[in-house]
Amino acid sequence: MKIRPLVFLDIDDVIAINIDYTGADVVKAFKNRIEAPEAELWRHLFSPEACSNLDALHAEFWPQYVITSTWATYLTLAQLRKVFDVTGLSFVSKNLHKDWTSARELGKSRLNEISVWLAKNSKSVRPFLIIDDYDSGRTLVDSTLYQDGHVVLCKPLAGFIENRYVEAQRKLLKQIKSN
Repeated sequence: MKIRPLVFLDIDDVIAINIDYTGADVVKAFKNRIEAPEAELWRHLFSPEACSNLDALHAEFWPQYVITSTWATYLTLAQLRKVFDVTGLSFVSKNLHKDWTSARELGKSRLNEISVWLAKNSKSVRPFLIIDDYDSGRTLVDSTLYQDGHVVLCKPLAGFIENRYVEAQRKLLKQIKSN
């Protein structure tokens, strides 16, 4: 059986790069019970290019996802699944790891959150990739995770663009070949 890699996925500045529609708008939409399919928010929330690149990465590697975004501290699993489903990322929703988030406490570093998740789930650790941005993922830059080829950092307001997709693809292939 083919090993399924893990993708630790941030949302802001990775797939959500629209400054007019943010995670705060998503939380507000759920509090006000706005129906997602009809809301303009859902049509503009995520970058089409970033979503397309994530979809291509998924088609090639069929990973499971762990959400590292602070969105996971404000939204329930059901709400986050709905966000992915109504924005065309149902493949993320359908392939969330059973321990679906590393974001447990506000103020913890991304490196700490992911390291704790990896230690807790060490039996299911396999090739993995962290897709984050330079702002929220700054603690990853000098880490052994970065040095070992597990991190792809996106520029804020650029997102998971073509060159980041190619980098992610290369890093996952290298890990899979060495397993």
